[in-house]
Amino acid sequence: MPVSVPLGVGGIPHQQVTVALPPGSTLALYTDGLVESPGHDIDTRLDALATALGAALATAPDLEQAADQVLAALLPRTARYDDDVTLLLARLPQAPLATAGRELDATPAAMPAGRAFLTDTLTAWHLAGIADDACLLASEILTNAVCHAAGPIRLLLRRTEYDVTIEVTDRSPHLPQLRQINTADESGRGLALVDALAAAWGTRPAEDGKTVWFALATSNRSAEA
Repeated sequence: MPVSVPLGVGGIPHQQVTVALPPGSTLALYTDGLVESPGHDIDTRLDALATALGAALATAPDLEQAADQVLAALLPRTARYDDDVTLLLARLPQAPLATAGRELDATPAAMPAGRAFLTDTLTAWHLAGIADDACLLASEILTNAVCHAAGPIRLLLRRTEYDVTIEVTDRSPHLPQLRQINTADESGRGLALVDALAAAWGTRPAEDGKTVWFALATSNRSAEA
């Protein structure tokens, strides 16, 4: 790819390049302090980074530990460094093995209808073991959509080899925020439950509103770990 000027430099056109990444790819973003070192050839350091990334991604259980392994392999064991170092790893989701969705009205009936759809779908996928947690967390998000947004509400499930992602999309653009709750608060516990029980969760703007999603690990990942 062509090398453009550093981000933030004004007055010079940036060259934009589009690269298609396959599902499951891991993207590594880093500052030059990770690979530039006095007395070392930059190509040699880049090769060392590629080797460290390959080893870490093949053995570490998650991206955080993979990043720690890469930093330990490339940085000198000293309290001082010649430059600031930043490493960011981001993994694209695996291509789903199966998907299922349903549209719900923004009424209280959406909760039992959503739970029934989740239970039936997960049972058909031989994942009934995570149905209780899935129904609990989806109910909390559906309740927020019914109370604070507008319909129709889209409920979508995506299954990969290791987890199931459940998405709830409504017509409100306002993204929910996780907050500290007190014993006297009457709301705010739904996202706290999602944060506590889900393997991962997040929000993103949608074309006609927003999507709140969470992922639950399946028994395949637990057995492998």
